[in-house]
Amino acid sequence: MLLNFNELNDASFIIKKISAVNILSKNKVLSHGKSGRILNGFLYMISGSCMFEYGGNSFEMHAGAFAYLPKGSKHKYSILSEPVRYIRIDFNMYDWATNDEIVFSTEPYLLFENTPHKCETIIHKLSETFISGKQDCNLKMNALLYDLLAKIASYHTDEFSENQHYNTISPCIKYIENNLKNDIPTHILAEMCNLSPSHFRRIFKAATGTTPTEYRTRLRIEKACILLENNLCNISEISEQLGFENIFYFSRVFKKIMGIPPSKYKKYS
Repeated sequence: MLLNFNELNDASFIIKKISAVNILSKNKVLSHGKSGRILNGFLYMISGSCMFEYGGNSFEMHAGAFAYLPKGSKHKYSILSEPVRYIRIDFNMYDWATNDEIVFSTEPYLLFENTPHKCETIIHKLSETFISGKQDCNLKMNALLYDLLAKIASYHTDEFSENQHYNTISPCIKYIENNLKNDIPTHILAEMCNLSPSHFRRIFKAATGTTPTEYRTRLRIEKACILLENNLCNISEISEQLGFENIFYFSRVFKKIMGIPPSKYKKYS
């Protein structure tokens, strides 16, 4: 059963077999050319870039891009720049009344070149929840995926405008991303955006779903994961490089977000 994203608000469906894995790709080329994908999927690029090819067509994905990969699709991707790290969300959808499987297209397609921040927040929460493996993990992941689909449907039906809040705070976003080690006071960030501190906090939360401190922390942990995966630094060096008070605080924050301590993450990368 083929369903457009802009038809989701009027559809009744159930979701099963959800997973959200955070992957550092070690394959220069990966193909689903024989039997195709066995599940529906979304793919969110954290770093690097790759080329998706399918049925004579193609599109590039760079950091921040978000694509839909339908069940049964036959495609391959080739790495253009490394390290390629992404979050892949897999799931199956069924029509509530007929139990027919639902797909949104017959071929992969790029949903966003720059994923809206509200969607990014949910994608990261899906990955964090899946990694945690807690007892209520499945229930939370279902709720998060329904929320993500609702956000995508809203963008595709123009129910809310392009993220104007993000445009307002983009100067401080860029500054945070380029100065992860520095703990910048809120009033300084607000000045960069010509806002009062209280107004800035409201706008930032609306645009990113998090506070400036939480946003910076998540970026630092993402950077730490890349450094650990590529054996570029030891844990103590990463802690210092990213501006954490000490290695113990870094390990505590890392475990809270990723579900495992950095020593284990480094071991299994």
